[in-house]
Amino acid sequence: MKTKKILHQIMACCLVLAVVLSMSLTGFAISPDQKGSFTVNGINETTTVSAYQVITVDIDAASGQPKDPMYYWADSVADWLRTTSDYAKYVAANNSVTTEFAQGTTDEFKPFWHEMAAAIKNGTIALTPTDKTPDSQDGTSVTFNNMPMGQYLLTAKGGVKIYQPTTVKLFPVWKDNQWVVGDPVVGNDDLQANMKGEQPPVKKEITNGDSTVSIGDTVSYKITSIMPSYPLNAESRTYVIYDNLHKGLTFNNDIVVTVNGETVTAGPNTFSLTTENASWNGHNYSFVISFADSYIKAHAGEEIVVTYSAIVNENAMEPGALTNEVGNGWNDDGTSVPGDGPDVNVYTYAIDLTKVNKSNAETKLPGAGFELSKNDGTKISVVAVDEPNGIYRVAKKGEMGTTTLVTGKDGKLVVQGLDLGTYTLTETKAPDGYVLPKNPTTTIVLVDSQPDGILDGGEGGSSVSGSTVMAEVKDDGQDNNFTFQLGNTSADDAGFELPTTGGMGTVLFTVVGLTLMGGAIVLAVLAAKRKKVQN
Repeated sequence: MKTKKILHQIMACCLVLAVVLSMSLTGFAISPDQKGSFTVNGINETTTVSAYQVITVDIDAASGQPKDPMYYWADSVADWLRTTSDYAKYVAANNSVTTEFAQGTTDEFKPFWHEMAAAIKNGTIALTPTDKTPDSQDGTSVTFNNMPMGQYLLTAKGGVKIYQPTTVKLFPVWKDNQWVVGDPVVGNDDLQANMKGEQPPVKKEITNGDSTVSIGDTVSYKITSIMPSYPLNAESRTYVIYDNLHKGLTFNNDIVVTVNGETVTAGPNTFSLTTENASWNGHNYSFVISFADSYIKAHAGEEIVVTYSAIVNENAMEPGALTNEVGNGWNDDGTSVPGDGPDVNVYTYAIDLTKVNKSNAETKLPGAGFELSKNDGTKISVVAVDEPNGIYRVAKKGEMGTTTLVTGKDGKLVVQGLDLGTYTLTETKAPDGYVLPKNPTTTIVLVDSQPDGILDGGEGGSSVSGSTVMAEVKDDGQDNNFTFQLGNTSADDAGFELPTTGGMGTVLFTVVGLTLMGGAIVLAVLAAKRKKVQN
């Protein structure tokens, strides 16, 4: 009887142990169908947030344990990754996520998520999103509940802001001796994702070289922007792109507009283009592109590219930058709002020399003649701006010019509208009363390494060299005007004298004359004696 009682007690203990163990195993396990939730912040009441599941999680249904490999790309995402040269390394043959994907930084993955979002938008990646909008009119966040485990790409649209794609993770996380759904870094409590929105951006760049130019050069520009996304119930939509060129740049009126990679021409259903007396929001511009309401609605979020060019003209001679002010504008609650883009400036330069007496720099020398050549020997054609004062500018293409430069009344010679580089200045005519130097060439090097319109000075900066350079007054690089002096030697100081009346020249002629006369007399006497002997 006693033995039977002990047996019952052992069986009871085993039953309790089995229950405990089963409870413990339940804690270790996670269901493949387990769900999670997260909140997206940084939006407004008209924003729609779309969550695309791009990575799934493999859970063993029998054991309730994650399997190795645990993470897999959605089939459509995996197919897209294999078509790319940069991202194919992120997907294995079985669509699992490779270790290379886990080794990148947040900044490195920004272009990756942008490109994936674009591929989803254009249909290359076929995924069905879960969409959410705020419940209240003043809502700034939305919560996604009952979402399957995986990683989600989040995009947003609505309002004028352009939202950057972001991600959120609902992965199995080992916490407090059990598997839960959450972020491996953040945990599973109150998962948050923040959408970063900005006003429609505008970017500008030079596409045919650097920002240093000469008069007559053509500068090609490219403006890139994004069509804003207005709420579906917006009463009106406005989006403009404008630019204001410096008077030293002549607009070629050659604008080409592409949207989402396709060329679009001006028209009532696309955009209007104004180039004469163009204005917007109370300001005047070189041109204004204004998109139609229906076109903005149909192409929200798509990339806009505007290309055009300008020629550097005679007004580029002014000191400082040839500015190019680009911007865009939209309506926000019925108010026109400007968005200034980056100024893309170009710069041009000048040489400014003074011809002086080499032994007395206070004496300025007008009338000296020069030719200016590029480093390849090409002579630079110029046009006189103020010839009496020796001021010239580089001639525009097709403009009649001259290659002859002459110092003005104060010995000045200024050549404006030059690009950076090495130039050779050759003296072809000395000022009256002065002599040409033995080596008539001067080498000028213009350097602006920034570039910012201020010539570099000091070692490695702008320089001038040659036998006639007055080294003590060389410019050390102050602005876009390189200044120096060249000296000439006067005929009086050239190191020789011409014969003068009553001097050694006359004596020399007298001695030579008397010698010749004496020789003639001797010859005459000898001839007479010879004749007498013969008789």
